Amino acid sequence: MSEDKKPELTGSKRKREKHGMHGSREYTAWKNMLKRCHSQSDKQYQNYGARGIFVCPEWRNSFGDFLKDMGPCPETFTLERTDNDKGYSKENCRWASLMDNANNKRSCRFVEYKGSRLTITQWARKLGLDSSTLYYRLKRGWSVDRAFKPKV
Repeated sequence: MSEDKKPELTGSKRKREKHGMHGSREYTAWKNMLKRCHSQSDKQYQNYGARGIFVCPEWRNSFGDFLKDMGPCPETFTLERTDNDKGYSKENCRWASLMDNANNKRSCRFVEYKGSRLTITQWARKLGLDSSTLYYRLKRGWSVDRAFKPKV
């Protein structure tokens, strides 16, 4: 091995980065992402790592690379994967508001109406309806046109 090329260190032998951001929103998001995807003892592992959701090697091995790609986390925002069936990487992640993140979950039910595709919660807010009312109307088999009327 040449003198100018050092071996890549991984795991517990990996050189610790000094970034001064321990405890920041960005560092906390990075650590939590790693745990839920790669630590079988994490309570969220079943929804991430067990489903094949992993962190790209660049981010897994370097908080600095994660921060360089994502930039600072805006106040009250959280880390979100654009496609919930893909892993964490620069191409599939963004900082999202809590409301945007809540509307990008596997459990969200989407309804297409007049060319727009929104979650039930988004439609309810737009129409001035209670989201549980709208949910139960649709669950009972009502047509979208009927369910979206304020008083039925």
